[in-house]
Amino acid sequence: MSAETSSAVEFANTVHAVRGKLKDALPFWLDRHGFADGTPEATRFAELRDAVRSLIGAAVEGADFPAEAVAAVNAASAAAPFWPELTPGGSAVAEKTTAKGAEAERGRIAREAIALLAGDDREALRSCQAPGCVLFFVKTHPRQEFCGPVCGNRARAARHYARHKGE
Repeated sequence: MSAETSSAVEFANTVHAVRGKLKDALPFWLDRHGFADGTPEATRFAELRDAVRSLIGAAVEGADFPAEAVAAVNAASAAAPFWPELTPGGSAVAEKTTAKGAEAERGRIAREAIALLAGDDREALRSCQAPGCVLFFVKTHPRQEFCGPVCGNRARAARHYARHKGE
């Protein structure tokens, strides 16, 4: 799993479930990345996140991508064109863009989502199978069914409870 795919999935997973209710962690994500919640740019991040979630969900289900979600991701990517530049020592490549702030970040996320959805990792995209979980992940092990150890433990506990409930 590449760093860029985990970043796109992490962004999509800013919607999660707590005790059966959906929670929005986008305000925390925005704060961690230096953007303010409750602004027009926050609304545009939410729209991009919803489009990325819709596309990942379609990929997991093997369904066609919703046209509106494709258009939203492509528009965010096009709003922040980028190009690679070689660093002076030639040891690294830096991404350059003329876009600023939130527009540049949305463009980066959109490109990462595009790379994930059009790349080899698309076949490894999964939705967590734990009860009540709404997160996505990129499968890195043949037996992986859950987004993380906590969900795996919750699923095993639920199976155990179901087996022993009637005894």
